[in-house]
Amino acid sequence: PTYPSRAKPQAGRLYGLALGTVLFALTFGPKLIGVFDIIAITSAGLIGYHALKRRPVGAKITSIASLLAGLLAYSLTVTILSGTGDLFYAGRAGRALLNVLGAYVLCDLFRRVYGPVWIRRVIEVMFWVITVHAVVMIVMYVYPALGEAIYTVTLSVEPQAKIMIGWRSTGLTEGLGTTSVTQSVGILLAPLLLALRPHLGERVLLLAGSAAIVVSIMISGRTGLFLAVPYVAIGSILALRIRPPAGGRSMGHLLIGLAVIAASGWVLYQALPEEARQRLQVITIPHALEGLYTLSEAGEFRIRSAEDVLEDQFFLPDSLAVLLFGTGESGRGAGAYVRSDVGYVRFIFGIGLIGSLLVYSFYLLVLLHARRAFRYAPILGWVTTISTLGFLAAHAKTAVALTRNGLTITSLLLMACILADPRRGLPPQASTSGVNTSAVSTDNH
Repeated sequence: PTYPSRAKPQAGRLYGLALGTVLFALTFGPKLIGVFDIIAITSAGLIGYHALKRRPVGAKITSIASLLAGLLAYSLTVTILSGTGDLFYAGRAGRALLNVLGAYVLCDLFRRVYGPVWIRRVIEVMFWVITVHAVVMIVMYVYPALGEAIYTVTLSVEPQAKIMIGWRSTGLTEGLGTTSVTQSVGILLAPLLLALRPHLGERVLLLAGSAAIVVSIMISGRTGLFLAVPYVAIGSILALRIRPPAGGRSMGHLLIGLAVIAASGWVLYQALPEEARQRLQVITIPHALEGLYTLSEAGEFRIRSAEDVLEDQFFLPDSLAVLLFGTGESGRGAGAYVRSDVGYVRFIFGIGLIGSLLVYSFYLLVLLHARRAFRYAPILGWVTTISTLGFLAAHAKTAVALTRNGLTITSLLLMACILADPRRGLPPQASTSGVNTSAVSTDNH
């Protein structure tokens, strides 16, 4: 492929738009009318494209795919032997396999198209994809009739998301807490991109996108808010490694940008329909900031849903067979409902300790590859590590592991760590120059 730096500017923009569109479909693609899974279809298309090009797949990718294929086989076996007919975990494993391989092909396309600055482009496009979905979530929140019309097409079941139209919004996804966790990754990336973009106009756009992401987290679930706070701190520390403080000019840009965002936010708030403003003030904000409200009113920081999780949602099956192998059921059916939102608990009931070990082995591999990336792309290594730990931490509140949307983020970062490794032997058309700084380069190719 022709690098954008060697092609006309229009060609470079078209490459970016095409890759961004594919990444959006791979991350937030819904299940249309409950049948056509856009994420799976996009993954299959990318895999087919890679196969037609007859490009090799390395041993590391094969081993990761084999692990997920093993999880798929195990989940199917448990379902068949238990006779439940519930394909929830088998379906999740199968889609995860497609998703990971699709992420590999997409990441390889970024590398081939953008050359030495491809890691930076992955991070940038990931941020803007999350931002676009944040805008979709906000629009659906402001106009509930539009949200309901979209949910009619995108939701395969009747989950809480549809019941909560008007005061919660999940955009094109089906989850609440899981969606907020995925959106929160944008907060981790924002300080890095602010450090990479020195111009005032670019920083204002990034701050505007960040503000939209924060709002999207608030209207979807509080789990992402808990992650957003450390994400801001960690992202800011990493940003200082990219661009140390440069005196008054950088601070002036930041203050101007914040002032513009604050003014824009106030104008947009005033432009909201009165009914939407009432919902925001009376229902959504008090729910999202429940801990602060209880602190101001009762003098103690309390969140009821977190207390419920800690008090009675951590438990194990009574049966040794279920503990080891699971039942194969999702835990949300009428026959075998598991009274817990905790992902670790639900996975044990569904696929047992053995299946859970396979799931968390995947995330362990992600962390191991991220650790290796510290040597040749340290910022990428940190982003991968922190976001993966964030997903695993959120799994203690809601079932996040291998979810449709968050898995694309994890998989793309994993594949970036693997493909950035200068020791893996890249094909001739992929440049490896500057790989040690590609995640932090400040050029504008």
